[in-house]
Amino acid sequence: MAEKKQQSVFQTLQSVDYSEYVEQKGNLKYLSWANAWKLVKNLYPDATFKVYETEGGLNYFTDGKTAWVKVGVTVDGQEMVEMRPVYDHRNQSIPLERLTSGDVNTSIKRALVKACALHGLAIALYAGDDLDYISPVKYLESVTAEAFATQMKEAKTMDELKTVWTEVQRKQRSLTKEELDSLDKLKNQKKGELDAQQPAKN
Repeated sequence: MAEKKQQSVFQTLQSVDYSEYVEQKGNLKYLSWANAWKLVKNLYPDATFKVYETEGGLNYFTDGKTAWVKVGVTVDGQEMVEMRPVYDHRNQSIPLERLTSGDVNTSIKRALVKACALHGLAIALYAGDDLDYISPVKYLESVTAEAFATQMKEAKTMDELKTVWTEVQRKQRSLTKEELDSLDKLKNQKKGELDAQQPAKN
């Protein structure tokens, strides 16, 4: 008799019934960060999340015009990272000069929920299968090529560089060929710099 295949993290979290936790604001339905994290931790007590910071210790990134946050959720040893622009109540990017700590904190919590969704939890909210929600593509509209370039330049490890490049690929349909070529060149250049920093093998 064939052994029953164990479900993956994604399959497990995707099958969680979250309907009783769905909240509504205006015409938008969403899962609060507290409930999303509770549902993940109930199944995976060792799950962790990380709010990425700049070299200067800021918990948001900027291209000088707007800002975005970066949050990673690790479940069963696998990290999923979400980059989310800092939006106002109309889902418009907030100009840097009007940014507040509250705006950043709200975006961090929404990015946490989205990172949980990348692991499978309540992903139907983003796919639009059964509930109305903002398309996940909208979260990336304000993350410009310049912003991605800044992220690549600030990457300290290959893993960080890979994470940024993954986000570039997710948004490639809204970038021009020239922007993609430029980012690809920058990625290879940064990869070379990081390789050079590795200790020489005997």
